[in-house]
Amino acid sequence: MDKELNDYKDIQLFGKLFFGSELEPHNIIFDTGSSWLWVQTSKCSGCAGVSKWDPSTSATSVFSDQLVSQNLVALNYGTGGSVGLKIRDEVCLDANGTICVD
Repeated sequence: MDKELNDYKDIQLFGKLFFGSELEPHNIIFDTGSSWLWVQTSKCSGCAGVSKWDPSTSATSVFSDQLVSQNLVALNYGTGGSVGLKIRDEVCLDANGTICVD
């Protein structure tokens, strides 16, 4: 299967992925320098952008609302970093949910 990606000024590749049991669509920046998939959630008050995923709406989501050490992840990159909660759920390449991973 081919996945349509968009190029932003030769510095970002982005495209649509579908999350959770509801197959909620979100535009994601594909980061080729990391094995992590970072997704803005409804819990993020300081995140830019309008598309925020709410994992509590997914019947297949496994996460904790509490900031406990085993769920908190902090990664440093070359010029900054990210902090977030580990959440496990299905991620699909298409809106039909035919090609998914969890």
